[in-house]
Amino acid sequence: MLLNLSNHSAIDFNLYEAKAPADAEKINLADLDFYSRKSFPPCMKSLFLALRNKHHLKHYGRLQLGLFLKGLNLTVDEAYTFWKQEFCKKMDTDKFEKQYGYNIRHMFGKEGKKQDYKSWSCNKVINQTTPGPDEYHGCPFKTFSDDPMRQLLSSYGLKADEMRGILDKRRENLHQVACLRLFEAVHPGCVTDNVGNHPNAFLNSSVEYIKAVEKK
Repeated sequence: MLLNLSNHSAIDFNLYEAKAPADAEKINLADLDFYSRKSFPPCMKSLFLALRNKHHLKHYGRLQLGLFLKGLNLTVDEAYTFWKQEFCKKMDTDKFEKQYGYNIRHMFGKEGKKQDYKSWSCNKVINQTTPGPDEYHGCPFKTFSDDPMRQLLSSYGLKADEMRGILDKRRENLHQVACLRLFEAVHPGCVTDNVGNHPNAFLNSSVEYIKAVEKK
């Protein structure tokens, strides 16, 4: 528990202020910081911000976040650019290509068996191995200790009283329900579609909510 607290307390969950994206159907690389603030589910937000803070993710973190981003309809070239921009803040381009280029292309079915890998469901995220040192994969409602969990929830703009029902569901090990309650608190009145069952559903419903609010 202490190791886990140390891991996640090192992440700045309020790292970025970003401009609202242009009105377009496709989410672009430049939009990710904006959407990470309230439209990424906690499992992906914590990975995204760990990457922004540390400029590296280990294997399961890269898979979990990488396939989520693929589910946003990023192209393989966009994904390669995304990972390269972050990782090459700590390594040169040749090392990045040798150690990570193949795996990025593999996720998109461009290498190996050329399988079309899908982004992970909530159930798959929850049932991942427990994160070790410098690992951030899995579901925060399951893996985070209390203080990092509250810090993560507050990064969505929630106050202590708004967190109470979410944390209650977490204590009951109802991780997916807790995530749904978070979504409802951040997006009041939104009609959800599969939120709590799939991370990409959380983002898709959030994006539609933001567009509807802007139109009003």
